[in-house]
Amino acid sequence: MGEKYRIPNARSTDRRCAGSLDTRYWPCYIVQFPSNPWFYVSRVETVHHTMPRNIELKATVDSIGALVPTASGLADSGPVEIDQDDTFFDCPNGRLKLREFSPLDGELIFYRRPDEAGPKESFYVIARTSTPSALREALSLAYGTVGRVRKHRTLYLAGRTRIHLDRVEDLGDFLELEVVLSEDETAQSGYDEAHQLLASLGVHASQLRAGAYVDLLAQRHR
Repeated sequence: MGEKYRIPNARSTDRRCAGSLDTRYWPCYIVQFPSNPWFYVSRVETVHHTMPRNIELKATVDSIGALVPTASGLADSGPVEIDQDDTFFDCPNGRLKLREFSPLDGELIFYRRPDEAGPKESFYVIARTSTPSALREALSLAYGTVGRVRKHRTLYLAGRTRIHLDRVEDLGDFLELEVVLSEDETAQSGYDEAHQLLASLGVHASQLRAGAYVDLLAQRHR
C-alpha cells in the first residue's frame, strides 16, 4: 500500500507523475481510488516520458557574414532572420529563460546542459506564450532575474541540425549548432554530426566556448 493523498475531482483513470528534471525520464505512478475521495498510490508500473534532447555547441567567430555562404551551401532551408530578447531567471535546477520574439509571441524554456566547451547534451522543455511581457514580470517578481540577452539570429536548417549565426548585443558574433536527437538515439551520433559540421564551416576547436551568452556577458561586465 502506498501513501495516502486527497486530490479534488480525481478520476480513477488519472495518473500522477513525480520526480525531478535531473534525468531524462520522469517516473510515473498509477493511482488507485476507492469509493471515497481518499486514495492510495502504488508504484505498480513506470512509464517513461522522454524529454527532448539535442547536442549543442557555441563558438566565437570574427564575422557571421563570412559564414553565410558556407552555411547556405550546407543548409536545406534558410535563412530565417529572428530577433530574440532572452530574460534569465534564478533557477537552481538548471536554466529558465523567457524568449520574446514580439509583444505577442514568446517561449518559456527550461533546459539543463553541462557548462563546458565543445558539443554537449542538452535536455529541454518549451512552453509557448502570447503574453511574454506579463510572464516576464510575474517570473521576475517570483524568482528574480540573473541576466538579459538580446540578439539577432540568422537560422539555417541542415537536415536535423539548426545552424545559428548570432549577433549578440554587447558581446559579438557567434556560431551555434543544435543537433536534434531522436528518442532512442545515442548522444555520440549527435557529437559526431556536430564535429563534422563544425569542420565544414571552418570553425576550430579553439573557438569553442563554454556556458551561455548570459554567462559570457556577466564575465565581460565584471
